[in-house]
Amino acid sequence: MVRMFDQFTRWQCPKCCEAGIDSWNKALFDGVANDPANPPNPWILGDNCSHCLWPIVTRYTVRGEAPRAIVSPDGRFDYEAAAFDQIAVDPELASMLSPTPVRDADWSNGCLHAKFSGSAL
Repeated sequence: MVRMFDQFTRWQCPKCCEAGIDSWNKALFDGVANDPANPPNPWILGDNCSHCLWPIVTRYTVRGEAPRAIVSPDGRFDYEAAAFDQIAVDPELASMLSPTPVRDADWSNGCLHAKFSGSAL
């Protein structure tokens, strides 16, 4: 079964299977200044799953495309530089993330707006 998703869909962590990976919207706008008319593509971030805190490098592209990720093999961050290079050159080497029913708030108006909107994670 294929689940539909949009820019607010949180993604399943490949390590713990929880909705621990930020939505496209939150990843793009959480504390980062971007031109909304010309967002970066790809947008590659080193982060942690918000549930299990396992390190992960995520490659976001456009809103209608599922992000891809490379998960730390041992829970340490020393894999990150190689993962950034690898995922930029050949995104097919990374796992495509699965959408979850959990949704982020709209972060495009800033992190304080999202946090106090009542639905931010």
